[in-house]
Amino acid sequence: MPQHNLPSQQTSFIGRERDIADISRSLQAAPLLTLTGAGGSGKTRLSIEVASRSLDDYPDGVWFVELDAITDPALVAPIVASTMGLREETGRSIIATLEEALGNRKVLLILDNCEHLVRACASLAGTLLRSCPGLHVLATSRHVLNIVGEIIWRVPSLSFPDPHHLQPLDDLGRYEAIQLFIERARLKQPAFDLAPDNAHSVAQLCYEMDGLPLALELAAARVDTMPVQEIAARLDERFRLLVGDNRTIPNRQQTLQAAIDWSYDLLSEIERQLLRSVSVFAGSFSLDAVEGICIDGAAYEAMDLLPELVDRSLVLVEGRTGETRFRLLDTIRQYALRKLRADTEEGAVLRTRHLLWYTLLGEKAQPHLQGPEQAAWLESLQVEYDNIRAALEWGLNAEGDLENVSRLAVALGWFWYVRGYATEGRRWLEVAIKSGTLPPDLLALALYRAGLLARSQGDYGQATSLFTRCLEIFRATGDQKYISATLLSMGVVATNMGDYEQATILLKESLALKQEIGDRSGGAIALNNLANIATDQGDFVQARRYFEECVAIQGEEGNRFMLAVSLNNLGNIARCLGEYDKARELVNESLSIKRELGDKIETASSLHKLAEIEWCERNYEEARRLCKEGLATLQDTGDKEATALILNTLGEIARCQGDYAEARAHYEEALATAKERWVINDALCNLGRAAAQEGDYIQAEATLKKCLDAYLRVGAKKGIAECLAAAGKMGAAQGFLELAARLFGTADALLTATGYHMHPDDEKALKQSHIAVRSRIGKAAWVAVRDEGRSMSLDVAVASAIELMEMTLQAIAEATSKKTAPRSPKYPNDLTQREVEVLRLVAEGLTDAGIAERLSLSSHTIHAHLRSIYAKLGVTTRSAAGRFAIDIGLV
Repeated sequence: MPQHNLPSQQTSFIGRERDIADISRSLQAAPLLTLTGAGGSGKTRLSIEVASRSLDDYPDGVWFVELDAITDPALVAPIVASTMGLREETGRSIIATLEEALGNRKVLLILDNCEHLVRACASLAGTLLRSCPGLHVLATSRHVLNIVGEIIWRVPSLSFPDPHHLQPLDDLGRYEAIQLFIERARLKQPAFDLAPDNAHSVAQLCYEMDGLPLALELAAARVDTMPVQEIAARLDERFRLLVGDNRTIPNRQQTLQAAIDWSYDLLSEIERQLLRSVSVFAGSFSLDAVEGICIDGAAYEAMDLLPELVDRSLVLVEGRTGETRFRLLDTIRQYALRKLRADTEEGAVLRTRHLLWYTLLGEKAQPHLQGPEQAAWLESLQVEYDNIRAALEWGLNAEGDLENVSRLAVALGWFWYVRGYATEGRRWLEVAIKSGTLPPDLLALALYRAGLLARSQGDYGQATSLFTRCLEIFRATGDQKYISATLLSMGVVATNMGDYEQATILLKESLALKQEIGDRSGGAIALNNLANIATDQGDFVQARRYFEECVAIQGEEGNRFMLAVSLNNLGNIARCLGEYDKARELVNESLSIKRELGDKIETASSLHKLAEIEWCERNYEEARRLCKEGLATLQDTGDKEATALILNTLGEIARCQGDYAEARAHYEEALATAKERWVINDALCNLGRAAAQEGDYIQAEATLKKCLDAYLRVGAKKGIAECLAAAGKMGAAQGFLELAARLFGTADALLTATGYHMHPDDEKALKQSHIAVRSRIGKAAWVAVRDEGRSMSLDVAVASAIELMEMTLQAIAEATSKKTAPRSPKYPNDLTQREVEVLRLVAEGLTDAGIAERLSLSSHTIHAHLRSIYAKLGVTTRSAAGRFAIDIGLV
């Protein structure tokens, strides 16, 4: 075994296996390697571990030289010689003694903690390496040695999880920081382990401590007197909390405070001032921001001093495409902030500059967030978002600046909308609206932005209120651009609430204004929303025409966000028409743009559309995977409608696989989540169809009845067709063959008119029902009754479907009670049982509303029944119908 003096370790070494291997290889290739990093990052322990595993590579010895207790640079060489067992010789320099002893020998020399003696260590290492070819030097230092041939190895933090997106308990153990914390905690509390009740606190602690080994060990030493949940909750007091009692380690490692004091005390006063100044930043920051916020009027340059702080391991460098950014470890930042707060005047000045800097950045970005450069500007705001948050929070406090908070909040409105920060954005816009600092034009814009965010979260009442207020101001100021934008947004809210008539009026008014002022991109957005209405109503030809026009305009105008939205919608039309390859191509193109823009909600929308395509092609596992990816993308966005849509599709996947319990659970969750009428209607329709397939006709009848009434109100032909088909299959199963055939005819006509392709399994099941009915009533009767259904009006068809379902339930009830199911009674003029009930109440003098209440039906359905009654009786007035009822003895 080669000679060495490596200190024995009382605790196990955790993690860094790849680092150890890479450092060992690098050390073989170069004579000097410096492990550098912040105080407490584990440089010394890592150097010992590397050396202990490399003993065979250095047959002539491995020498560990501790320098932390030395303050005189002249003692560095003598301490090295003493460690190696060499004595000074009279009349001969200690350097010459070292050179002779080392000669050509294969030796590893570890210089530990060089930062306070960096010049002396650099000089000694350089001299010895030049004259001793077999020597290798491994240094640990918070400041690099900066000599020729030095490999700088920045010791990274231990890996740690993100507590905001916590992984399953079994996966957390793979993180090095968590491994270290658990291992050291067991020294104090042997039974300590990761558990559901402490996992989040352990993850939070590792995250907030940046994976620094010293901080984690000091925190773990507290678990015998304080629950880990309380330790994590007190991390704002980390410099008082993290104090050790191990008398065998140096004083600078006894507390977190002492570890960083050691580095801070080695700085010049100008360097200390800069470190305090950059603590005002949260997250990463640019050199320009440092110059604009921290160096303004100072007698030094950031580009000269920042590299010094980097070399001293107090500031980290983060390379980005086209820009170098810097960052402080959170523990270093908290330390520097304490120093900054000690000088309240210095801190206030820096905070004010910081807020103003990011306010101006937001206002500079705002006009570019919906144009050709939107991707770059959205990303630039995302990169700075931690700083923006910090600026807003400071500006809100008692010493802050509400005017600039309000300006920044308004400028960020579209960023919050696109990037899925609706809850956060609404909070800050509410502050701006209530601040009293905004002039009318800016107040209107704040109301408008807040309305957009409220709408995105399904808060339609608040959105309408906000849009109404801002529209009043925009009309007063004559701002045509935002009058049209607000009308458009109000049209979208009306669409989401199922009021298609009002939505169409608002959208067309917005479109006319946008065309008048030459806003082609805005006009295309109005067209996109008119196309959405056409889609909901089953007019896919018109919808496709609108969407194609939108794509062409937005491509020319460079609004990539709306280009992606329209491509996504156009892909959905292709799917509805059965053009699955085309649909996939369009949606993938949309998804690529959305990911480029970083839009979480729209990215989830495209993932959902891809899932629907896979569902249509029976690729159920891929469809389910895409749905789950979409739900994960939506996490923390607060978008209920997008979530409900994906849940609805998960239900459809389960339904088509025959898992009705899972399908029902997904539909019910979608219904509990959604607020948009069309989303609710579709989930109800699917729930009813699943119930019918499962044989639960009671739930099927209840849900399909609601859907039919809702679909009829807005003219949603696709939805009506699916409900009619389901009602027809229920009736056919109970022997009501001609009534079922009539509904099949109406559904067939609607599907043909719209071009909509049902799911292949649903289409196959419907055709089988057609064949079964036709075989029982004969081809001639089938053709006649089906053709009658094809020409039947929607309201009459809906009324017939509701009645058929009621008859079906009655037949089932009678069969269950072992009664012979009677033939459907014959009424005059081919009136149905429900129509006779309505006619009797008309003759009694009840109004439509009174009849609806008596029969527990909607007024819309009663109107449909009356139109059918008038047609069958050959009358045109209510009084004539009433006289007929009296004449035949109904009353």
